Amino acid sequence: MAGGAGRPIGSSDKDTRERRQTSEQLQLQVARTQATKKKNAAKKSETKLKDSHNRLRANNAAVPHFFRNHPKPSTNPGQGDVSGSEAAETVTTGDDPPVPTNTVVESINDSAANNDCLAADATGTGEEGNDPVEEDVAVYVTIDNPLITGGGQPVVIAANLDFDEDEARKTTARDADEYPGGNVSGVQQKFVEAVQKRLKFEVSKNGKATKNTWLLDHLRLNGWWLRKLHGRWAARKLGIKKEYEAYYRDIFVWLPDIMWEDKVNKTMMPCCPNCKTNSKVGPHCFRDNHFGRVIVGMDETYFCISRRYICRECKTVAQRAKKQVEQLAQANHIIADVGEVDEERYTFMAWNNDVLPLYPYGRGEKFPAVLTWRAGLDKKVVRNMRPLYDGGFRPLAHSKLLLEMHTEKFVDECLSHENETKAQRESELGKTMATGTRDPLGDFGDERKYCGLVPTGEYLEHAYKVYHASIRTYLNKEVKKRGADRLHWDVSYKEAKHLCQFRGRPVFKGLVTALNALGEVRMQFHVYTDSHEQMMAALEAFKGTLTNLGLPGVKLFVTDNPVGDEKFFKESLPSLQEQQQIFDEALSSGSAPPILQNSDEFSYDYSKLLVTVVAETTEIERVINAMMDDVNKSKMIGLDAEWNILRASAGFQTGQSKVMTIQIAYRNSEGAIQVIIVRTEKLVSLPLPLINLLCNDSIIISGNKVSADLKKIGKDFNIIRIKSLDQLTRSNVCNLGVYARERDVVQNAAVCSLELLADRLFNIKLDKSLQKDTDWTIWKEDKEKYAAIDAALSLESREELGKMSDLSRRFTIDDIAPGKTADLVPLNGSVANMATRAATVRILDKVSLEWPEGIVP
Repeated sequence: MAGGAGRPIGSSDKDTRERRQTSEQLQLQVARTQATKKKNAAKKSETKLKDSHNRLRANNAAVPHFFRNHPKPSTNPGQGDVSGSEAAETVTTGDDPPVPTNTVVESINDSAANNDCLAADATGTGEEGNDPVEEDVAVYVTIDNPLITGGGQPVVIAANLDFDEDEARKTTARDADEYPGGNVSGVQQKFVEAVQKRLKFEVSKNGKATKNTWLLDHLRLNGWWLRKLHGRWAARKLGIKKEYEAYYRDIFVWLPDIMWEDKVNKTMMPCCPNCKTNSKVGPHCFRDNHFGRVIVGMDETYFCISRRYICRECKTVAQRAKKQVEQLAQANHIIADVGEVDEERYTFMAWNNDVLPLYPYGRGEKFPAVLTWRAGLDKKVVRNMRPLYDGGFRPLAHSKLLLEMHTEKFVDECLSHENETKAQRESELGKTMATGTRDPLGDFGDERKYCGLVPTGEYLEHAYKVYHASIRTYLNKEVKKRGADRLHWDVSYKEAKHLCQFRGRPVFKGLVTALNALGEVRMQFHVYTDSHEQMMAALEAFKGTLTNLGLPGVKLFVTDNPVGDEKFFKESLPSLQEQQQIFDEALSSGSAPPILQNSDEFSYDYSKLLVTVVAETTEIERVINAMMDDVNKSKMIGLDAEWNILRASAGFQTGQSKVMTIQIAYRNSEGAIQVIIVRTEKLVSLPLPLINLLCNDSIIISGNKVSADLKKIGKDFNIIRIKSLDQLTRSNVCNLGVYARERDVVQNAAVCSLELLADRLFNIKLDKSLQKDTDWTIWKEDKEKYAAIDAALSLESREELGKMSDLSRRFTIDDIAPGKTADLVPLNGSVANMATRAATVRILDKVSLEWPEGIVP
């Protein structure tokens, strides 16, 4: 056997076995053996080249990547893409091959079309025989973009703006600005510093005298923003080094007294947060140790610049208080070091959270950010918090979302930078390469370059609390507008025991809390005793709010002491006494008391329905055939279907059962609603009369997401006539969500539910507790009631909606008539995103007009 074909033969038995092999098997064995040799040789070569790689990095040379099965690079300047005149210097380390200092290594495919490598033939001798084999070598190629130096390393990008609660407690300043790493002298910090110093000069008397206020002029024209796209222009004007555009950030300038200048009345001078007036307030200084506040936006940061203001009235008060303390100490022969008056007591920034609400005309709302500890968040970020967090989206997930958006922005900037560099290179071919080199943008968190900043979950949680504390008064007023026709009253004694104590004894007896039907706090106050007298002030204020806002009074009162509280609250709340009289009159007449509007009781009148439940095929055929006379007259049915949700032991959904019930509602000859409930859990196929009904295009089939119900029925029972049609576009299938959206009853058809329609159309409350996790194979009375009402409401909702005008149907010329009422709606847009009606109009007159031929108005 040839030496290069395999390993030596060890015994006669082995010879016998190998002679039995076919020629194809021998060729396969040879190929495997050669592949093993190459793999082992590759490992040795790669180890050697990695050692070379590390030594080259230590000498700051270009670093090669490692590739296999490519020829060695030639050192002849005449070969490949490198001409003799452009041959680079080389760096040689030990036995390593020369490495051009102006080249980097690129991945090369085996395709012959790739001609970027420095080609040279290289052959070697195998361990056995004389067959030449390719060596595993490093491939050096000319750089694809010679204006880029260095190389990016993979890094892990993580949220890097954290909230330190312990350090925040130590920070007494209300407007501490320095975020971690904010004092590093990077591109952004130098740029913000230069802008602030220029701004300081232009607003000073000397700057105004020169009339060279190019920065203020630019800010006025751009809404007091210096955008990053103007960063290089501004850097040139400021006399600092121009950097890549990606390194710059937007800068917002907040100087209200200059933005809305009023030299006479000084209306827009910031108000002092202590005395709440600006009568003695004036500019103080620009900070010389911090130049701008960093703000985190949706996908990038920006900076805000302002200055400190001084309240001379508060300064006088502080100095007077200091003197009084010194005199008192001297009069009592006490040695006391009073120290200097803290400037924080009478100076402040124009953007302080307690200053912004004091600007007249709501100008404080124009500040684009919410300031937090050492930084700030853009209002777009903050205003997304409450809807996200209320829906279960936690701060940590919000941080990850922002990190993703900021990272994508960074990657886009990197790609744009590379493409611009390539364009610059290609535009300068044939010219002298005298423009120097361009570095990569660097890492996301490099504080001297890109300086990306993303808040952690802890920081966002802190910002959430800060923001909602600032709008607490507004939120309280919003809760007042909700009213409380049902009031839950409770007194807690545990909290009051530990809240405030004097000489070891609690000051308060209890904490009184009153909740409305939505669980919102409508009243909350402390009492010294259990006397009802201490509750009078809160109840009077509550009644005053209801009267001023035109809200209904309390109709139902819940307390854990009805015997002791009944008389007092009936006297204090007249509406409660009136409702009690209604209940008493209903009971005396022998009828049930009326159900409250917001009661949790089942409020649909089930007694008006005529319900029939069938399960056998013959019964189903009989009932369906009997109802067709009435259905053919009304041409409308309400349809609903129920099935089981299959769940694993862990609780998550794994699938669905087949349809268990089909409910059909229609009006009989007397106008009453009759409901047929077809139990299908034991049926393999549906009776033909039922199939004909579901496929009848002359009958309107209405229901919430009824097209999905029909699709599932067709799939589960293999009804070809249903499966072959798109149920969503069938002309006689009425999905109530879309139908209600067209009439402006709901604002989003996708999330419309039968429960919502019942509330909007009939002012009733549905119990949907049986909708999930119900086993429909076990039949009970409550399930029959639930299923029948769903079908009946589907029919009634379609009938009620049909009485309303369709906002998606545009008037034609023939529809227009004087005195007719119409809804004014947007001309463009689909029904799904159509705005609600802008107004209701009445047509006064119809005028005939003429227009050119071929043009229709």
